[in-house]
Amino acid sequence: MDTVLDALDARAAATPERLAFVVGVETVTFGALATDSRRLAGRLGTLGVRPGDRVALLLGSSAGFLRALFALQRLRATPVAVHAGLPAEAVGRRVALIRAALALVPEGWADAPAGPAPRLGWRPLSALPEGELAVTTRPGPEDVAYLQLTSGTTAASKAAVVSHRSLAASLAASVSFLEADADDVFVSWMPLHHDLGLVRFGPRRWCWSSRRRPTSRRALRTGRRWRRRSPARCAPRWASPRGRCASPHRGPSR
Repeated sequence: MDTVLDALDARAAATPERLAFVVGVETVTFGALATDSRRLAGRLGTLGVRPGDRVALLLGSSAGFLRALFALQRLRATPVAVHAGLPAEAVGRRVALIRAALALVPEGWADAPAGPAPRLGWRPLSALPEGELAVTTRPGPEDVAYLQLTSGTTAASKAAVVSHRSLAASLAASVSFLEADADDVFVSWMPLHHDLGLVRFGPRRWCWSSRRRPTSRRALRTGRRWRRRSPARCAPRWASPRGRCASPHRGPSR
């Protein structure tokens, strides 16, 4: 696997009806994700997104985020996840930091910060122009897969470069460590703008992601109750009293 995009297209060709993600209440198959991301790549290319352009994704943990992530990679553009729940000023600083050519925002989003807008504007996915584009190039292992913004908790937020080779190696190492196979289910409460939400549970064989993140004591009760009922291979540390990653059927992962 040279890139995660290669892995997606291979899986979509082999098992198009296989479930890839459940995000919120929406289910996405491998075939639909590949097809939708190609179609979206055509619309983004028609708008004017070019190889090397950086595009801010303020789409939350949604199926639209995943489609946009792979669509931009097909164009050899650079997706950058930005937390849409930040104050407008903080969003503006991050979008300016990455010198975004475009910001993709949720439907009805009305929090565009003051200051210069990205070259192609702040747009929801529904506002992209129709059109098809024959994408003739694909990213290579040394191309940028995405930029990961640091939290900005202890210093100003910075953008870390993640190459396709690095992303593929990270995912392969995780699969090997967890002894995962194609029938395993992974669960994450981490949002996709977070590094652990995107790298560990983003473009993975199977994923379930919830917009609701349990908190406090209720999190411990519901997480452990969920773990007893779920066939999932991996869960957050607090959902497993004996370890960071455990399966109800196989016991704690080594």
